[in-house]
Amino acid sequence: FYTATVYEKGAEVIRMLKLLVGDAGYDEALDLYFARHDGQACTIEDWLAVFTDATRRDLSQFKLWYEQAGTPRLHVTEDWDAATGTFRLTFRQQIPDTPGQTDKQPMHIPVAAGLLGPNGDEVVPTTVLELTGAEQTFTFEGLTARPTPSILRGFSAPVVIERDIPASERAFLLAHDTDP
Repeated sequence: FYTATVYEKGAEVIRMLKLLVGDAGYDEALDLYFARHDGQACTIEDWLAVFTDATRRDLSQFKLWYEQAGTPRLHVTEDWDAATGTFRLTFRQQIPDTPGQTDKQPMHIPVAAGLLGPNGDEVVPTTVLELTGAEQTFTFEGLTARPTPSILRGFSAPVVIERDIPASERAFLLAHDTDP
């Protein structure tokens, strides 16, 4: 018996997969899926195999979304170097233990993010950052002022973000972010 949770997680995982491979890659993989498996009872392995074949991407780590229970938590820190115009976002992922599953491996998490300048203009448009390690830093260079990050745009992954930000930054994002 499937629960609402199973269906909701399945939809989220498929949406993340589409974000990672892009619209064209997704369409090509679906065409290949129906060419190979129309009318068959298939497995997750069959599903991911067509995406691997169509896009030439290694999705073995992404498969952990189907194998590991729990909701990943992303701890986010940031660093601004005014002298070089460099902004860094560091993500550390943790997947809590669940019954029968401990010591989980890092997930492949698409994090759609953009950066807003002090006047509210978008200085870095939405970019999909692919988090694959337990801790990973993404660097943005050539900025003239400290940006405000807009993280998890379009709810790009079903994760919990843990990030300490002041109420003024939340209000700034509410007023200026291009992603509601």
